[in-house]
Amino acid sequence: MTEKAYYRSRSEAIRNLVRAGHSFASIGRLFGISRQRVEQIYRPKQRRARQAIRHRIPPTRCQRCARKAPLHGHHPNYDNARHVEWLCVPCHNTVHPHAGHSRRKFTTAQLLEMKGTMTYRAFALLVGVAPSTITKWLNGAIPRHKPTLLKLRMVENERSQH
Repeated sequence: MTEKAYYRSRSEAIRNLVRAGHSFASIGRLFGISRQRVEQIYRPKQRRARQAIRHRIPPTRCQRCARKAPLHGHHPNYDNARHVEWLCVPCHNTVHPHAGHSRRKFTTAQLLEMKGTMTYRAFALLVGVAPSTITKWLNGAIPRHKPTLLKLRMVENERSQH
């Protein structure tokens, strides 16, 4: 078997194992490679997109707010790897704060009602923050640097004043 054929068959085996429900970490242990490498093999479009922009010189200002700050390359669509939006961290976080892509506003009462109906992970995706942030918020420690939680607090205060 040639080296190219080996890597092609390994990639196919990895894709089949992921589809069968195995985690990247368990597949990595099986093949003797890291979890990150398994993910790179499984998601080649994202890897090619990162490689396509690695050697580009980014602009000096955010393409959404024109702020002069360190920029992240954002791919709206991985099918077109060369199309990159250069965004500052706050703008990039508004594009996709976490997997949920949402910034919904809820009152504290609404959130507490929903608490028992779903997992913290689902709850976090709904609100657009990390699950650990939901745990901290429900325990009373509201981090001030989280815009979503500040929105939650503002909505709660607005409702209580009326």
